[in-house]
Amino acid sequence: MADKVLSGELLDLSDVSSQLVPQTPGPEYANPALLYLSSLTSASSRRAMASALKNIAIILGCTSIEDCPWEKIERQHVFLVKAAMSKAGKTPNGINMYLSAIRGVAREAHYAKRIDKDHYDAIASVKSETGSRLAVGRSLPLTEVNALLKSCWDEGTAAGARDALMMLLLYACGLRRSELVSVEKRDLNLAEGWVRIIGKGNKQRAVPIEIPIVIDAARHYIEEWRGNHEGPLFTRILKNGTIKDTALSDQAVYYILDKRRGLAGLGELSPHDMRRTFITTLLDANINLKTVADLAGHKSVNTTARYDRGGEKRMREAVGRLPSPTTPRVN
Repeated sequence: MADKVLSGELLDLSDVSSQLVPQTPGPEYANPALLYLSSLTSASSRRAMASALKNIAIILGCTSIEDCPWEKIERQHVFLVKAAMSKAGKTPNGINMYLSAIRGVAREAHYAKRIDKDHYDAIASVKSETGSRLAVGRSLPLTEVNALLKSCWDEGTAAGARDALMMLLLYACGLRRSELVSVEKRDLNLAEGWVRIIGKGNKQRAVPIEIPIVIDAARHYIEEWRGNHEGPLFTRILKNGTIKDTALSDQAVYYILDKRRGLAGLGELSPHDMRRTFITTLLDANINLKTVADLAGHKSVNTTARYDRGGEKRMREAVGRLPSPTTPRVN
């Protein structure tokens, strides 16, 4: 089977599922996949990895995370998953996320003494996928940011004021959508101009707010609509205008931005495009890479460097030096 996987042939997965017969859990049983998911500190990471593990379970002939006997997965099954993901057109980063999920589950299985060290090492030794793809998404021109804000302000409603502040924090502070919805009232310091963020890995950072309109929008939303009480900054607002205490989900940020860009007559964009705009604008202004990484909450400057458009500009300048042919087109 490993030979088939490595050769990239179309695979029949039926023989794999027959090798992974679920065992009836005993009282001492602990599902290593669920243990792994519970170890993740970020809700968005748990959702992403849960989705990956569900797909992995299906590839291996199971119906769910719960009924997959993860302790029976061997090295060749990891190759199978890797090949299936490649055939499905997943990017190297996407494939590596799946491999990371499998390694995490194997690690928990080892800690729970359901597999031995040799078994774990064999799984963990499968190499990550190499290669890269062009970044997906775009940076927004200021005209589009203004159009988004206008779609919010024109309503004169609580939802409009809330959404405007959300757009501004995404744009002016480069927040991830999961970070945005986790901001509480106490995290926003308008007097000194900064917002406290709990980012990936439960790491805290303070992002300065240097654009006056962001401070104005925050004061307007809090004083005129939300109120100065503690709790989540961004909460659900019913159609009748009732403001609830329940925090928005990060998925709700997608829906809200999609609604606003539709009202503004803009093309497709995502919350990450707002974050991309923040990062690329700073890099284009020649801000130190480490400073931008700190502001964005990136663990490594290599992640930040992927947003740098300087290479693209240099290539355009280089190609622009080619002399243009002068022979006219013949009709």
